[in-house]
Amino acid sequence: MIKKLKRTLIVVGMFVLMMGIGTNIQVKADTLGQVKSIKTKTNYRYYKGIVSAKDMRKKKIKYKYGIKASWKKVKNANGYEIYAYGVASKKWRKIKDTKKTSYVFTNLLEKDKFKFKVQAYRKINGERVYGNWSKKKTIKTNSALYKINNNFKLPGKYYDRYAAEQAFVLQNEYRKSAGKQSIVWSDVLYEICKARAKELVNDFSHNKFISTSTELLEKKYGLKDGGIPYEGDDGYIHYHMYANAENIAMGYYTYKSAMEGWKSSPGHYRNIIDEEHRAGAIACYKQGGNTYWVVIFGGVDIDGKLRKQ
Repeated sequence: MIKKLKRTLIVVGMFVLMMGIGTNIQVKADTLGQVKSIKTKTNYRYYKGIVSAKDMRKKKIKYKYGIKASWKKVKNANGYEIYAYGVASKKWRKIKDTKKTSYVFTNLLEKDKFKFKVQAYRKINGERVYGNWSKKKTIKTNSALYKINNNFKLPGKYYDRYAAEQAFVLQNEYRKSAGKQSIVWSDVLYEICKARAKELVNDFSHNKFISTSTELLEKKYGLKDGGIPYEGDDGYIHYHMYANAENIAMGYYTYKSAMEGWKSSPGHYRNIIDEEHRAGAIACYKQGGNTYWVVIFGGVDIDGKLRKQ
């Protein structure tokens, strides 16, 4: 099921103290080695469930829970930071800080694909000193990976940003094929997408799009979405909105199928290739066996605007 809405308004360095002396050089620990020998493998778990109608006894059933990444311990390290790369945001973001030499990637949809890297650190005078980054590794999923409770009851409450960013890249490919310029990923609009995706669970409609986006923009970022005025080709004043349009979808279990659903709908596709859009984001939210998708388009590079303030 998919719906659309077009808004009718037109519109480091680090510092470390060593031996009591302040320095402003970039912190790097020659004494810490590089994280090496990263290996990945499918991680399995068990739940108690009924195998068939002929045998109603509950048994332990093995299932795929996630993909486990493990590496060799780095001498003198106090812990490790794990970063994943966003193909749409084009940024590395920290996903885990751990003292272990392993991490399990879970809550993933089928066909997810992303890169990650690991860095060791140790603490000196309360500051973290880092070793070199590991080589980048790629995660690919051939099936959905998530936790299953007993009786096959799914917790089903998680966001899959990897799938969301892959969808965003495919969306820009649609725009390019239509002769339109690419739009930039917005972390600000992503926060609105996440809020909207949760709202769809109980109200699968565009009813709260304007109120939710307006409220979040003002409370979290101090922005009132009255729009940025510009003179159109018709000589009239129009407005570029921070949150200009929205597409929503439910029931698609891969990023590609969600995008194909929107593309096959004339109204949604018009939103995708609209020339007024300059920025956007997509959220993918899983709850109770359903997968919800939200894309929000903006007429302004809102993240760039905030960086200049």
